[in-house]
Amino acid sequence: MEWLDALINTIKNKSRRIIKPFLWVIFNSSIIVIFQITFLPTYKFFTGIEISKQEQSGQIFGWAIVLLTLLLTSFMLKLQVKNKNDEIENEQLIKEKIKSELVAIKNQVNPHFLFNSLNTLNSVIRNNPKNATDFVDKLAFMYRYILQSSEKGLVPLKEELEFLNSYVYLINIRYGNRFELKNHLDLDADAIEIPVLSLQLLVENAVKHNEISENSPLKVTIYNDSEYIVVENKIKPRNSLEESTGNGLLNLSKRYKILKNSDIKIYKDLNFVVKLTIN
Repeated sequence: MEWLDALINTIKNKSRRIIKPFLWVIFNSSIIVIFQITFLPTYKFFTGIEISKQEQSGQIFGWAIVLLTLLLTSFMLKLQVKNKNDEIENEQLIKEKIKSELVAIKNQVNPHFLFNSLNTLNSVIRNNPKNATDFVDKLAFMYRYILQSSEKGLVPLKEELEFLNSYVYLINIRYGNRFELKNHLDLDADAIEIPVLSLQLLVENAVKHNEISENSPLKVTIYNDSEYIVVENKIKPRNSLEESTGNGLLNLSKRYKILKNSDIKIYKDLNFVVKLTIN
């Protein structure tokens, strides 16, 4: 069947759909004729018995039944193989689609981080120019991390915490002791993986949308339960919000759906709480 299909597929015009059934009939009939012609003299040679015309008719019928059974069986197996190949192709297409979506989302995340970091640098230059050089050096280190990990999608929690510490260093250059990050995570940071920039984005979101002053310092707490990594801060809205692309939490949600097959959970009351699935 595979050989005959390959032969028929060499016919490039539309007539091959019409030709195919005729070729099947000719091919299968030829097999029966060859079997019968070969069998009769071979049987007589070894047994010395000549088969009667009536028996020959029954023989041909038997060959046809056997051949039909084999053809039906092979046809069913061929369909199974084709369905399996179609499933593999569909899975591959889905993976490619997901990969394309993830790349598109990442292409939004990286400029998002750079945009907000440059805003922060602008504020540092105005308010604390002595620290601007340290800020730029740290920012270069962080952006190098983003570029190196952008192909991974998921990164170990340990790397994300190291990156987050660098980001908090930049925030402390700008705000001093008016900002504090409390890390109470009790997890195997080498074994757990999360989407790149997840924690940093949530801390950045808190800094962007909440009042930070001597009278009203901002404290962000990171902790975990059995299912989630939790990032929490008290809601203290700014009088004037910093410029924002508005894509941060939306992109994080999309990345979690693609990479972890789950969504982030957001709660707003007195505190702003975001939960990230561990597994």
